[in-house]
Amino acid sequence: MREKSPAFQWYPKDCDTDEPVRAMDDREFGFYARCLNHSWINAGLPVDPAEIMRVMGRPKSYIKQVWPRVAICFELSPDGSRLVNARQEKERIKQAEWREKSREGGRHSAATKRQPNVNGGARVVGKWLQPNGNIASASAFASAKDTPPTPSEADEAFARIWERHPKKDYRQKAETEFGLIVGQAEDPEATAAAIERIHRAKSETEDWRKQNGQFAPQLGNWLRDGGYLDPAPEATLSRPPETYRPPLAPGEDGEALRRENAEFFANLQAKTAGANNL
Repeated sequence: MREKSPAFQWYPKDCDTDEPVRAMDDREFGFYARCLNHSWINAGLPVDPAEIMRVMGRPKSYIKQVWPRVAICFELSPDGSRLVNARQEKERIKQAEWREKSREGGRHSAATKRQPNVNGGARVVGKWLQPNGNIASASAFASAKDTPPTPSEADEAFARIWERHPKKDYRQKAETEFGLIVGQAEDPEATAAAIERIHRAKSETEDWRKQNGQFAPQLGNWLRDGGYLDPAPEATLSRPPETYRPPLAPGEDGEALRRENAEFFANLQAKTAGANNL
């Protein structure tokens, strides 16, 4: 059974600079957006205009007014059975390639973990793999690379973040979100380290630790929503719980650490402020 992705990327810059789209009025654009949604879920639109009227739930008079401009953005699929948007289909292929690479990475990681480690420690092996341009979470500061990186330090950083996070729900989602951010950064290992520093400071706060982490966000949601871009908070715990992990290394200055985090992400955002997120 073919695996369907629940979402596709929407690039505002591409949309606002595409001449056929800019020529649409608001009603045409709204119908175009609905057609893209239907096309993504159903692998295209029907070829028959009457069938388009039926599936989109609009009368003939409405379709006659809006379809001429919307139709410019669709073309016949290779087998001629559907109308598809070329850019959207490229995104579909990228996501399919990413899922396959992620599955392969997972199989390799599982096989490696089953092997004994001569150093006596756990081996965390993984590859933050995703198609170029497939940014699914708040990672506007990261720039895409033609070749996905394989940062071992980033793998280890995620393992520590997961171990430290108070709420252990949906690890695969969290790992995917982390991979999307780190895998497209100019410096994956530095980005992973900066995310870990912010998370480490957050994990010691009362808001996240109270009632066994009941009020802490799911790690995947925190990453997706850009929680790592927030300033590092002050520690608010009155006493360390049994599972507490010190947020700072011995001799580390907390205020200096917060400044380092703020400067790191500010520099990354400045570098990519004018980048083309295609």
